[in-house]
Amino acid sequence: MTATNHSANQGRVPAQGVPAQQMPTTAPAAPVQGTPVPAQAAYAQAPAAAPAAHVQAAQAPAQQGQVMQAPHGRQAPAQQRAPRRRVQAKQTFFSVFRSEWSKLASLRSTWITAAIASLITIGFSVALMAQYSGMKGYADKAANYLTVGSSFGQIAVAVLGALLITGEYSSGQIRSSLAAVPRRGRLFAAKAAAVTIFSALLGLVTVTLTYLFSLPILGDKAGSLSNPEYLGFFWGTALAFAIIGLMAMSFGYILRSTAGSISLVVVLLFVIQIPLGLASTKWSWAAYAAEIMPSTSGAAAADPYGLFVTTKLDYDLVIACGYAWAIIPMIIAFFVFSKRDA
Repeated sequence: MTATNHSANQGRVPAQGVPAQQMPTTAPAAPVQGTPVPAQAAYAQAPAAAPAAHVQAAQAPAQQGQVMQAPHGRQAPAQQRAPRRRVQAKQTFFSVFRSEWSKLASLRSTWITAAIASLITIGFSVALMAQYSGMKGYADKAANYLTVGSSFGQIAVAVLGALLITGEYSSGQIRSSLAAVPRRGRLFAAKAAAVTIFSALLGLVTVTLTYLFSLPILGDKAGSLSNPEYLGFFWGTALAFAIIGLMAMSFGYILRSTAGSISLVVVLLFVIQIPLGLASTKWSWAAYAAEIMPSTSGAAAADPYGLFVTTKLDYDLVIACGYAWAIIPMIIAFFVFSKRDA
């Protein structure tokens, strides 16, 4: 009878006007000793005044590797491990450039063409300086023929620039490069930077070796490195080699053929000069057209102060045309590479 009244009192709503504090309260029944208490029930019985302490107490067994008893008789780990995130290195332009530079330096064809370019340039330049050094009226100007052989060495540089691109297309390696570097603009810029720096360094080393080989031949008539205009041969040849390398690389992107790219460069450097030279005897426009071709504009770029090369057009305009032969094909090549499938 007492238990029945007590249960009825628990489910009864307090009468209106009677304060809630006066209602009889009943303490929760204590669990039977030896009976496991579920985690949710134990957490519900915790006083509301100190939740942080009970949270720490509930997390303590988990930190010690213990297993808490879950409802329905199942055991669940108290501590769940967060999924590990893969840490990927951020891809930058310099990382792509290092990869392209390593690829360029590891090719045997790179060093073969570089050696050919140096030997041709050094051989022609030194031979011509030795010839002019023994001729009256030319002995004092023999040192100005320091870069005369660079026009022939530029053919090997063109082969180098074209092979870097067409070799990847012929072997299918361009697909692997695009898979590693999905951003085509970054890959294009890295390849262009590698070709530019390597070609410029090749031109600088070549003209330096030419100068060293010419010292025993010219003697006191050799050019002075304290002359700023004579130093223009050194950085000018570096720029001229970079122009030809970039132009050939651009033709490689556009044509995707090693033979086609090299043939086009040879035509622009040498073959086209023959009909233009013949036509210049009758039409003046042919002489002007010959001066804006890569052969003359490249030679002017290698001789920025005009110590050896002479032109009918403004000399700075001829040099600007040389730079245009590298910039305009590069712009076309970039759009072709960005839009066309590999």
